[in-house]
Amino acid sequence: QKFRAAQEQRAQANCVTRACRKTCMGLDALGSFASNATVQMRSLETETLIHKPREERKNGLEFGNCRKVVLVPAHSLDYVKAIKNAAGVSLNDVVLSATTGALRRYCVAN
Repeated sequence: QKFRAAQEQRAQANCVTRACRKTCMGLDALGSFASNATVQMRSLETETLIHKPREERKNGLEFGNCRKVVLVPAHSLDYVKAIKNAAGVSLNDVVLSATTGALRRYCVAN
């Protein structure tokens, strides 16, 4: 009977523990919901000490209003993998090298 009483006591403790956990999870979810709901009202730039204030960073920095669009011809993944295997490098290396080369040629031309 002591064993059965101990089992019942543990079961009640487990119920209380589960109820506390669910309550905490509910409160955490409520906090997350409130945080996400107020995202639209917050500014995009933070005023943390990690970087300079926005005005200081923006001094002398101007962007042109002319935008360029580059069309890349379609190529298969098999083609990129063949280049990867021939060079003995990773797929990421091939894509990054191609992008860097294209950007360099663009910068030299302009």
